[in-house]
Amino acid sequence: MYKIMIIDDNHISVDGICHNIGWSDLNAEVVCKAYDGQQALNYLQNNPVDLIISDIEMPQLDGLSLEYELRKLCSALRKGRQTQAEAQHMAQQGAYHPHKDSAVFQKTQALGNHRP
Repeated sequence: MYKIMIIDDNHISVDGICHNIGWSDLNAEVVCKAYDGQQALNYLQNNPVDLIISDIEMPQLDGLSLEYELRKLCSALRKGRQTQAEAQHMAQQGAYHPHKDSAVFQKTQALGNHRP
């Protein structure tokens, strides 16, 4: 079973992602909800996960700084981006973009398309 971590300073967003995606249908479970990057980093130092869904703008440690710190812990970190500008920037750094046919990608994209 895949271990998922959700990181966002907006508690409603975290709960929405946790409860509106059928994680068990994807052979996955949310093992940690974090509300800032530092909280996430503290957890990840001793608890590996398979997928991190993170906001970028957060207090304490933003998502991009968290990514930088995680690279120190795990050089095999793969990442995907949501906006074209972010994708282009990260492609220059050798970023990984999840396959658009993957079930997790489709579910998270669908959730992102339903923003108010």
